[in-house]
Amino acid sequence: MMDFSKVYQFLNSAKNILCITHTAPDLDGISSMLAFYQAFKDFPLQSVTPSESKDEEKRNFILLLEDIPRKAYYLPGIEAITKVEDLSTNIHPELLIVFDAHCPKRINEKVLSFFNRPRFAIIFDHHHREACEPFAEEQIELIDPSSPSTTALLFDFFTFTNMPITQEVATLLLFGLYYDTGGFRYENVSARTFEMASQLVKLGASPSAVANAIYSNRTLGEVNLLKSALNRMKLLKDGKVIITYLTKEDFERYGKELDDLASFFRDVEGVMLSILVKELDYDHISVSLRSKPPYPCLPLAKEFRGGGHAYACGFRVRSQSLEEVIKLLEEKISQLEFGR
Repeated sequence: MMDFSKVYQFLNSAKNILCITHTAPDLDGISSMLAFYQAFKDFPLQSVTPSESKDEEKRNFILLLEDIPRKAYYLPGIEAITKVEDLSTNIHPELLIVFDAHCPKRINEKVLSFFNRPRFAIIFDHHHREACEPFAEEQIELIDPSSPSTTALLFDFFTFTNMPITQEVATLLLFGLYYDTGGFRYENVSARTFEMASQLVKLGASPSAVANAIYSNRTLGEVNLLKSALNRMKLLKDGKVIITYLTKEDFERYGKELDDLASFFRDVEGVMLSILVKELDYDHISVSLRSKPPYPCLPLAKEFRGGGHAYACGFRVRSQSLEEVIKLLEEKISQLEFGR
């Protein structure tokens, strides 16, 4: 069990709290932010029990994202999120809480530019550790790469501290758990994962509502992006690798909302590694990597200063063209060895 006791020390020392997650925020990071906020928004300063007095001073939370992805609008309480474009002045938090990331380089630059370095920070994350500068002068890191999602870490935190879990919070926790396990299909799933999901359902979360929100709401734009990626896919290493790409023009035509297309290609029979290269703009390339055991793709991502999970990760590069990045990746792929 992780040591959650110090979290309250930081919470009780801060009135102004900023919550953030990684760039290109996903449902695990956003659900974690919202669940924590819902659990603690009514807690008074210098207390670990809900306030019954309206006169007691409350904490001020800001939940900040560079943008809100379309599927996040299915999350309960999403209206609590503030977008960077809606801010007019910088934020001066006493406490920063980072969800689903633990390095400043994984945070959107616009988000980072809107707040000053705080004294305290709390990190909730389940990605593999990487060397990086701290967010704050004093920092608590609750990082467990064996956890199936960041919302799973929060579930353990709430359970350890006897925090009441409402139906809304249970739904948010299940959203993150279901999303980051690919509907309980990935290697990060264990018996404990299902026990956790069972408890969340007993607390009022609806598995069908969560699954439908995540997987049954593709837009026509997403379908067209998939069509473009299918038309450009290339098979390498005797069909064990698929690499494909999307251009800036694709995103301008069909929108930037896309399902986890890298996983779609990884799931093709016989494929062990899929690579989706996305041209976000003409000097900013994002690459998503997905693989199947026993071939982790994280080492490849780390060659480009990327990160993530063993079998689901990525990286970003700048000042290189789409063609240059694809050529470099194909050279790297040619050096990989896959068993028969």
